[in-house]
Amino acid sequence: MTSEHHVSLSALASSAEVIYDNDRIEYTLDRDTFFRFLEDQRPNRADFRPPELRKLSMEKARALDELEGDVTQEIAETGHYRLDSREEHILADLLERGLGTLLDRRTSRLVTQITVRHIGEYCGPLCGHGGREFLFPDGTVFLLVVDWVS
Repeated sequence: MTSEHHVSLSALASSAEVIYDNDRIEYTLDRDTFFRFLEDQRPNRADFRPPELRKLSMEKARALDELEGDVTQEIAETGHYRLDSREEHILADLLERGLGTLLDRRTSRLVTQITVRHIGEYCGPLCGHGGREFLFPDGTVFLLVVDWVS
């Protein structure tokens, strides 16, 4: 199963306080937009699900609080926060929402539109995998994120 859609990226970030880079890309985002994104990820406070699912929501909220604290501290100390490879799922969510500025290091040009391709294989109950590929306008994949495996 595969589906794809195009995403227009926002204009040049007002500041580069949140950074991700590798040999293919340089991604920047301002702190306020990043914190608004984190706030949108928080579980709904009025949660009527079973206790075991509410516990997962509370754990997610704690993880977001911890990340927000880490980001705040590192920006205060160094002027920026660098996302690492363990946080590529966060980068993927930011890109899919069209947030931030993306530079193609091969061409040294800003990228204003990308393609997000949802990929996966379902081979039966508890069998399969899925993720997202992020492509430059020329079709080159610059980021692959595995979202689930069973």
